Amino acid sequence: MADENLDPDLLLWDMRRNLRGGRVEADPRFVVRIEFAAMPSSRRRYWLIFERGEADVCIRDPGFEVDLFVSARVRALTEVWLGHVSFGEALRGDGLRIEGSKQDITRFRDCLGLGVFAPAGREPPGQAAE
Repeated sequence: MADENLDPDLLLWDMRRNLRGGRVEADPRFVVRIEFAAMPSSRRRYWLIFERGEADVCIRDPGFEVDLFVSARVRALTEVWLGHVSFGEALRGDGLRIEGSKQDITRFRDCLGLGVFAPAGREPPGQAAE
């Protein structure tokens, strides 16, 4: 799929459906700001908010203190979401950068519930289990 066909709105709203907000229980609120490189300003910044076992996506700054900053290419985060690359592989590449404490990075990784097609994404093309 061409990069221009990747949609950060669709990606974040799909991710939101599977985020494991219940895994963030230590603090009353955990906020992750995601910024997509090379996107128009209206589609560049998003906030994931984990609060009271729930997760939500904001397209405007909610005004909360940010715990974790994620800078990504849409393709890189999509590849993680679909299971084409692991979270660690994406961090070692040039498409995903995260700034925050080790604890918050781990919390974010643990909250990501991969997309429903992620298991098939780990298989070579044509080899996915039915």
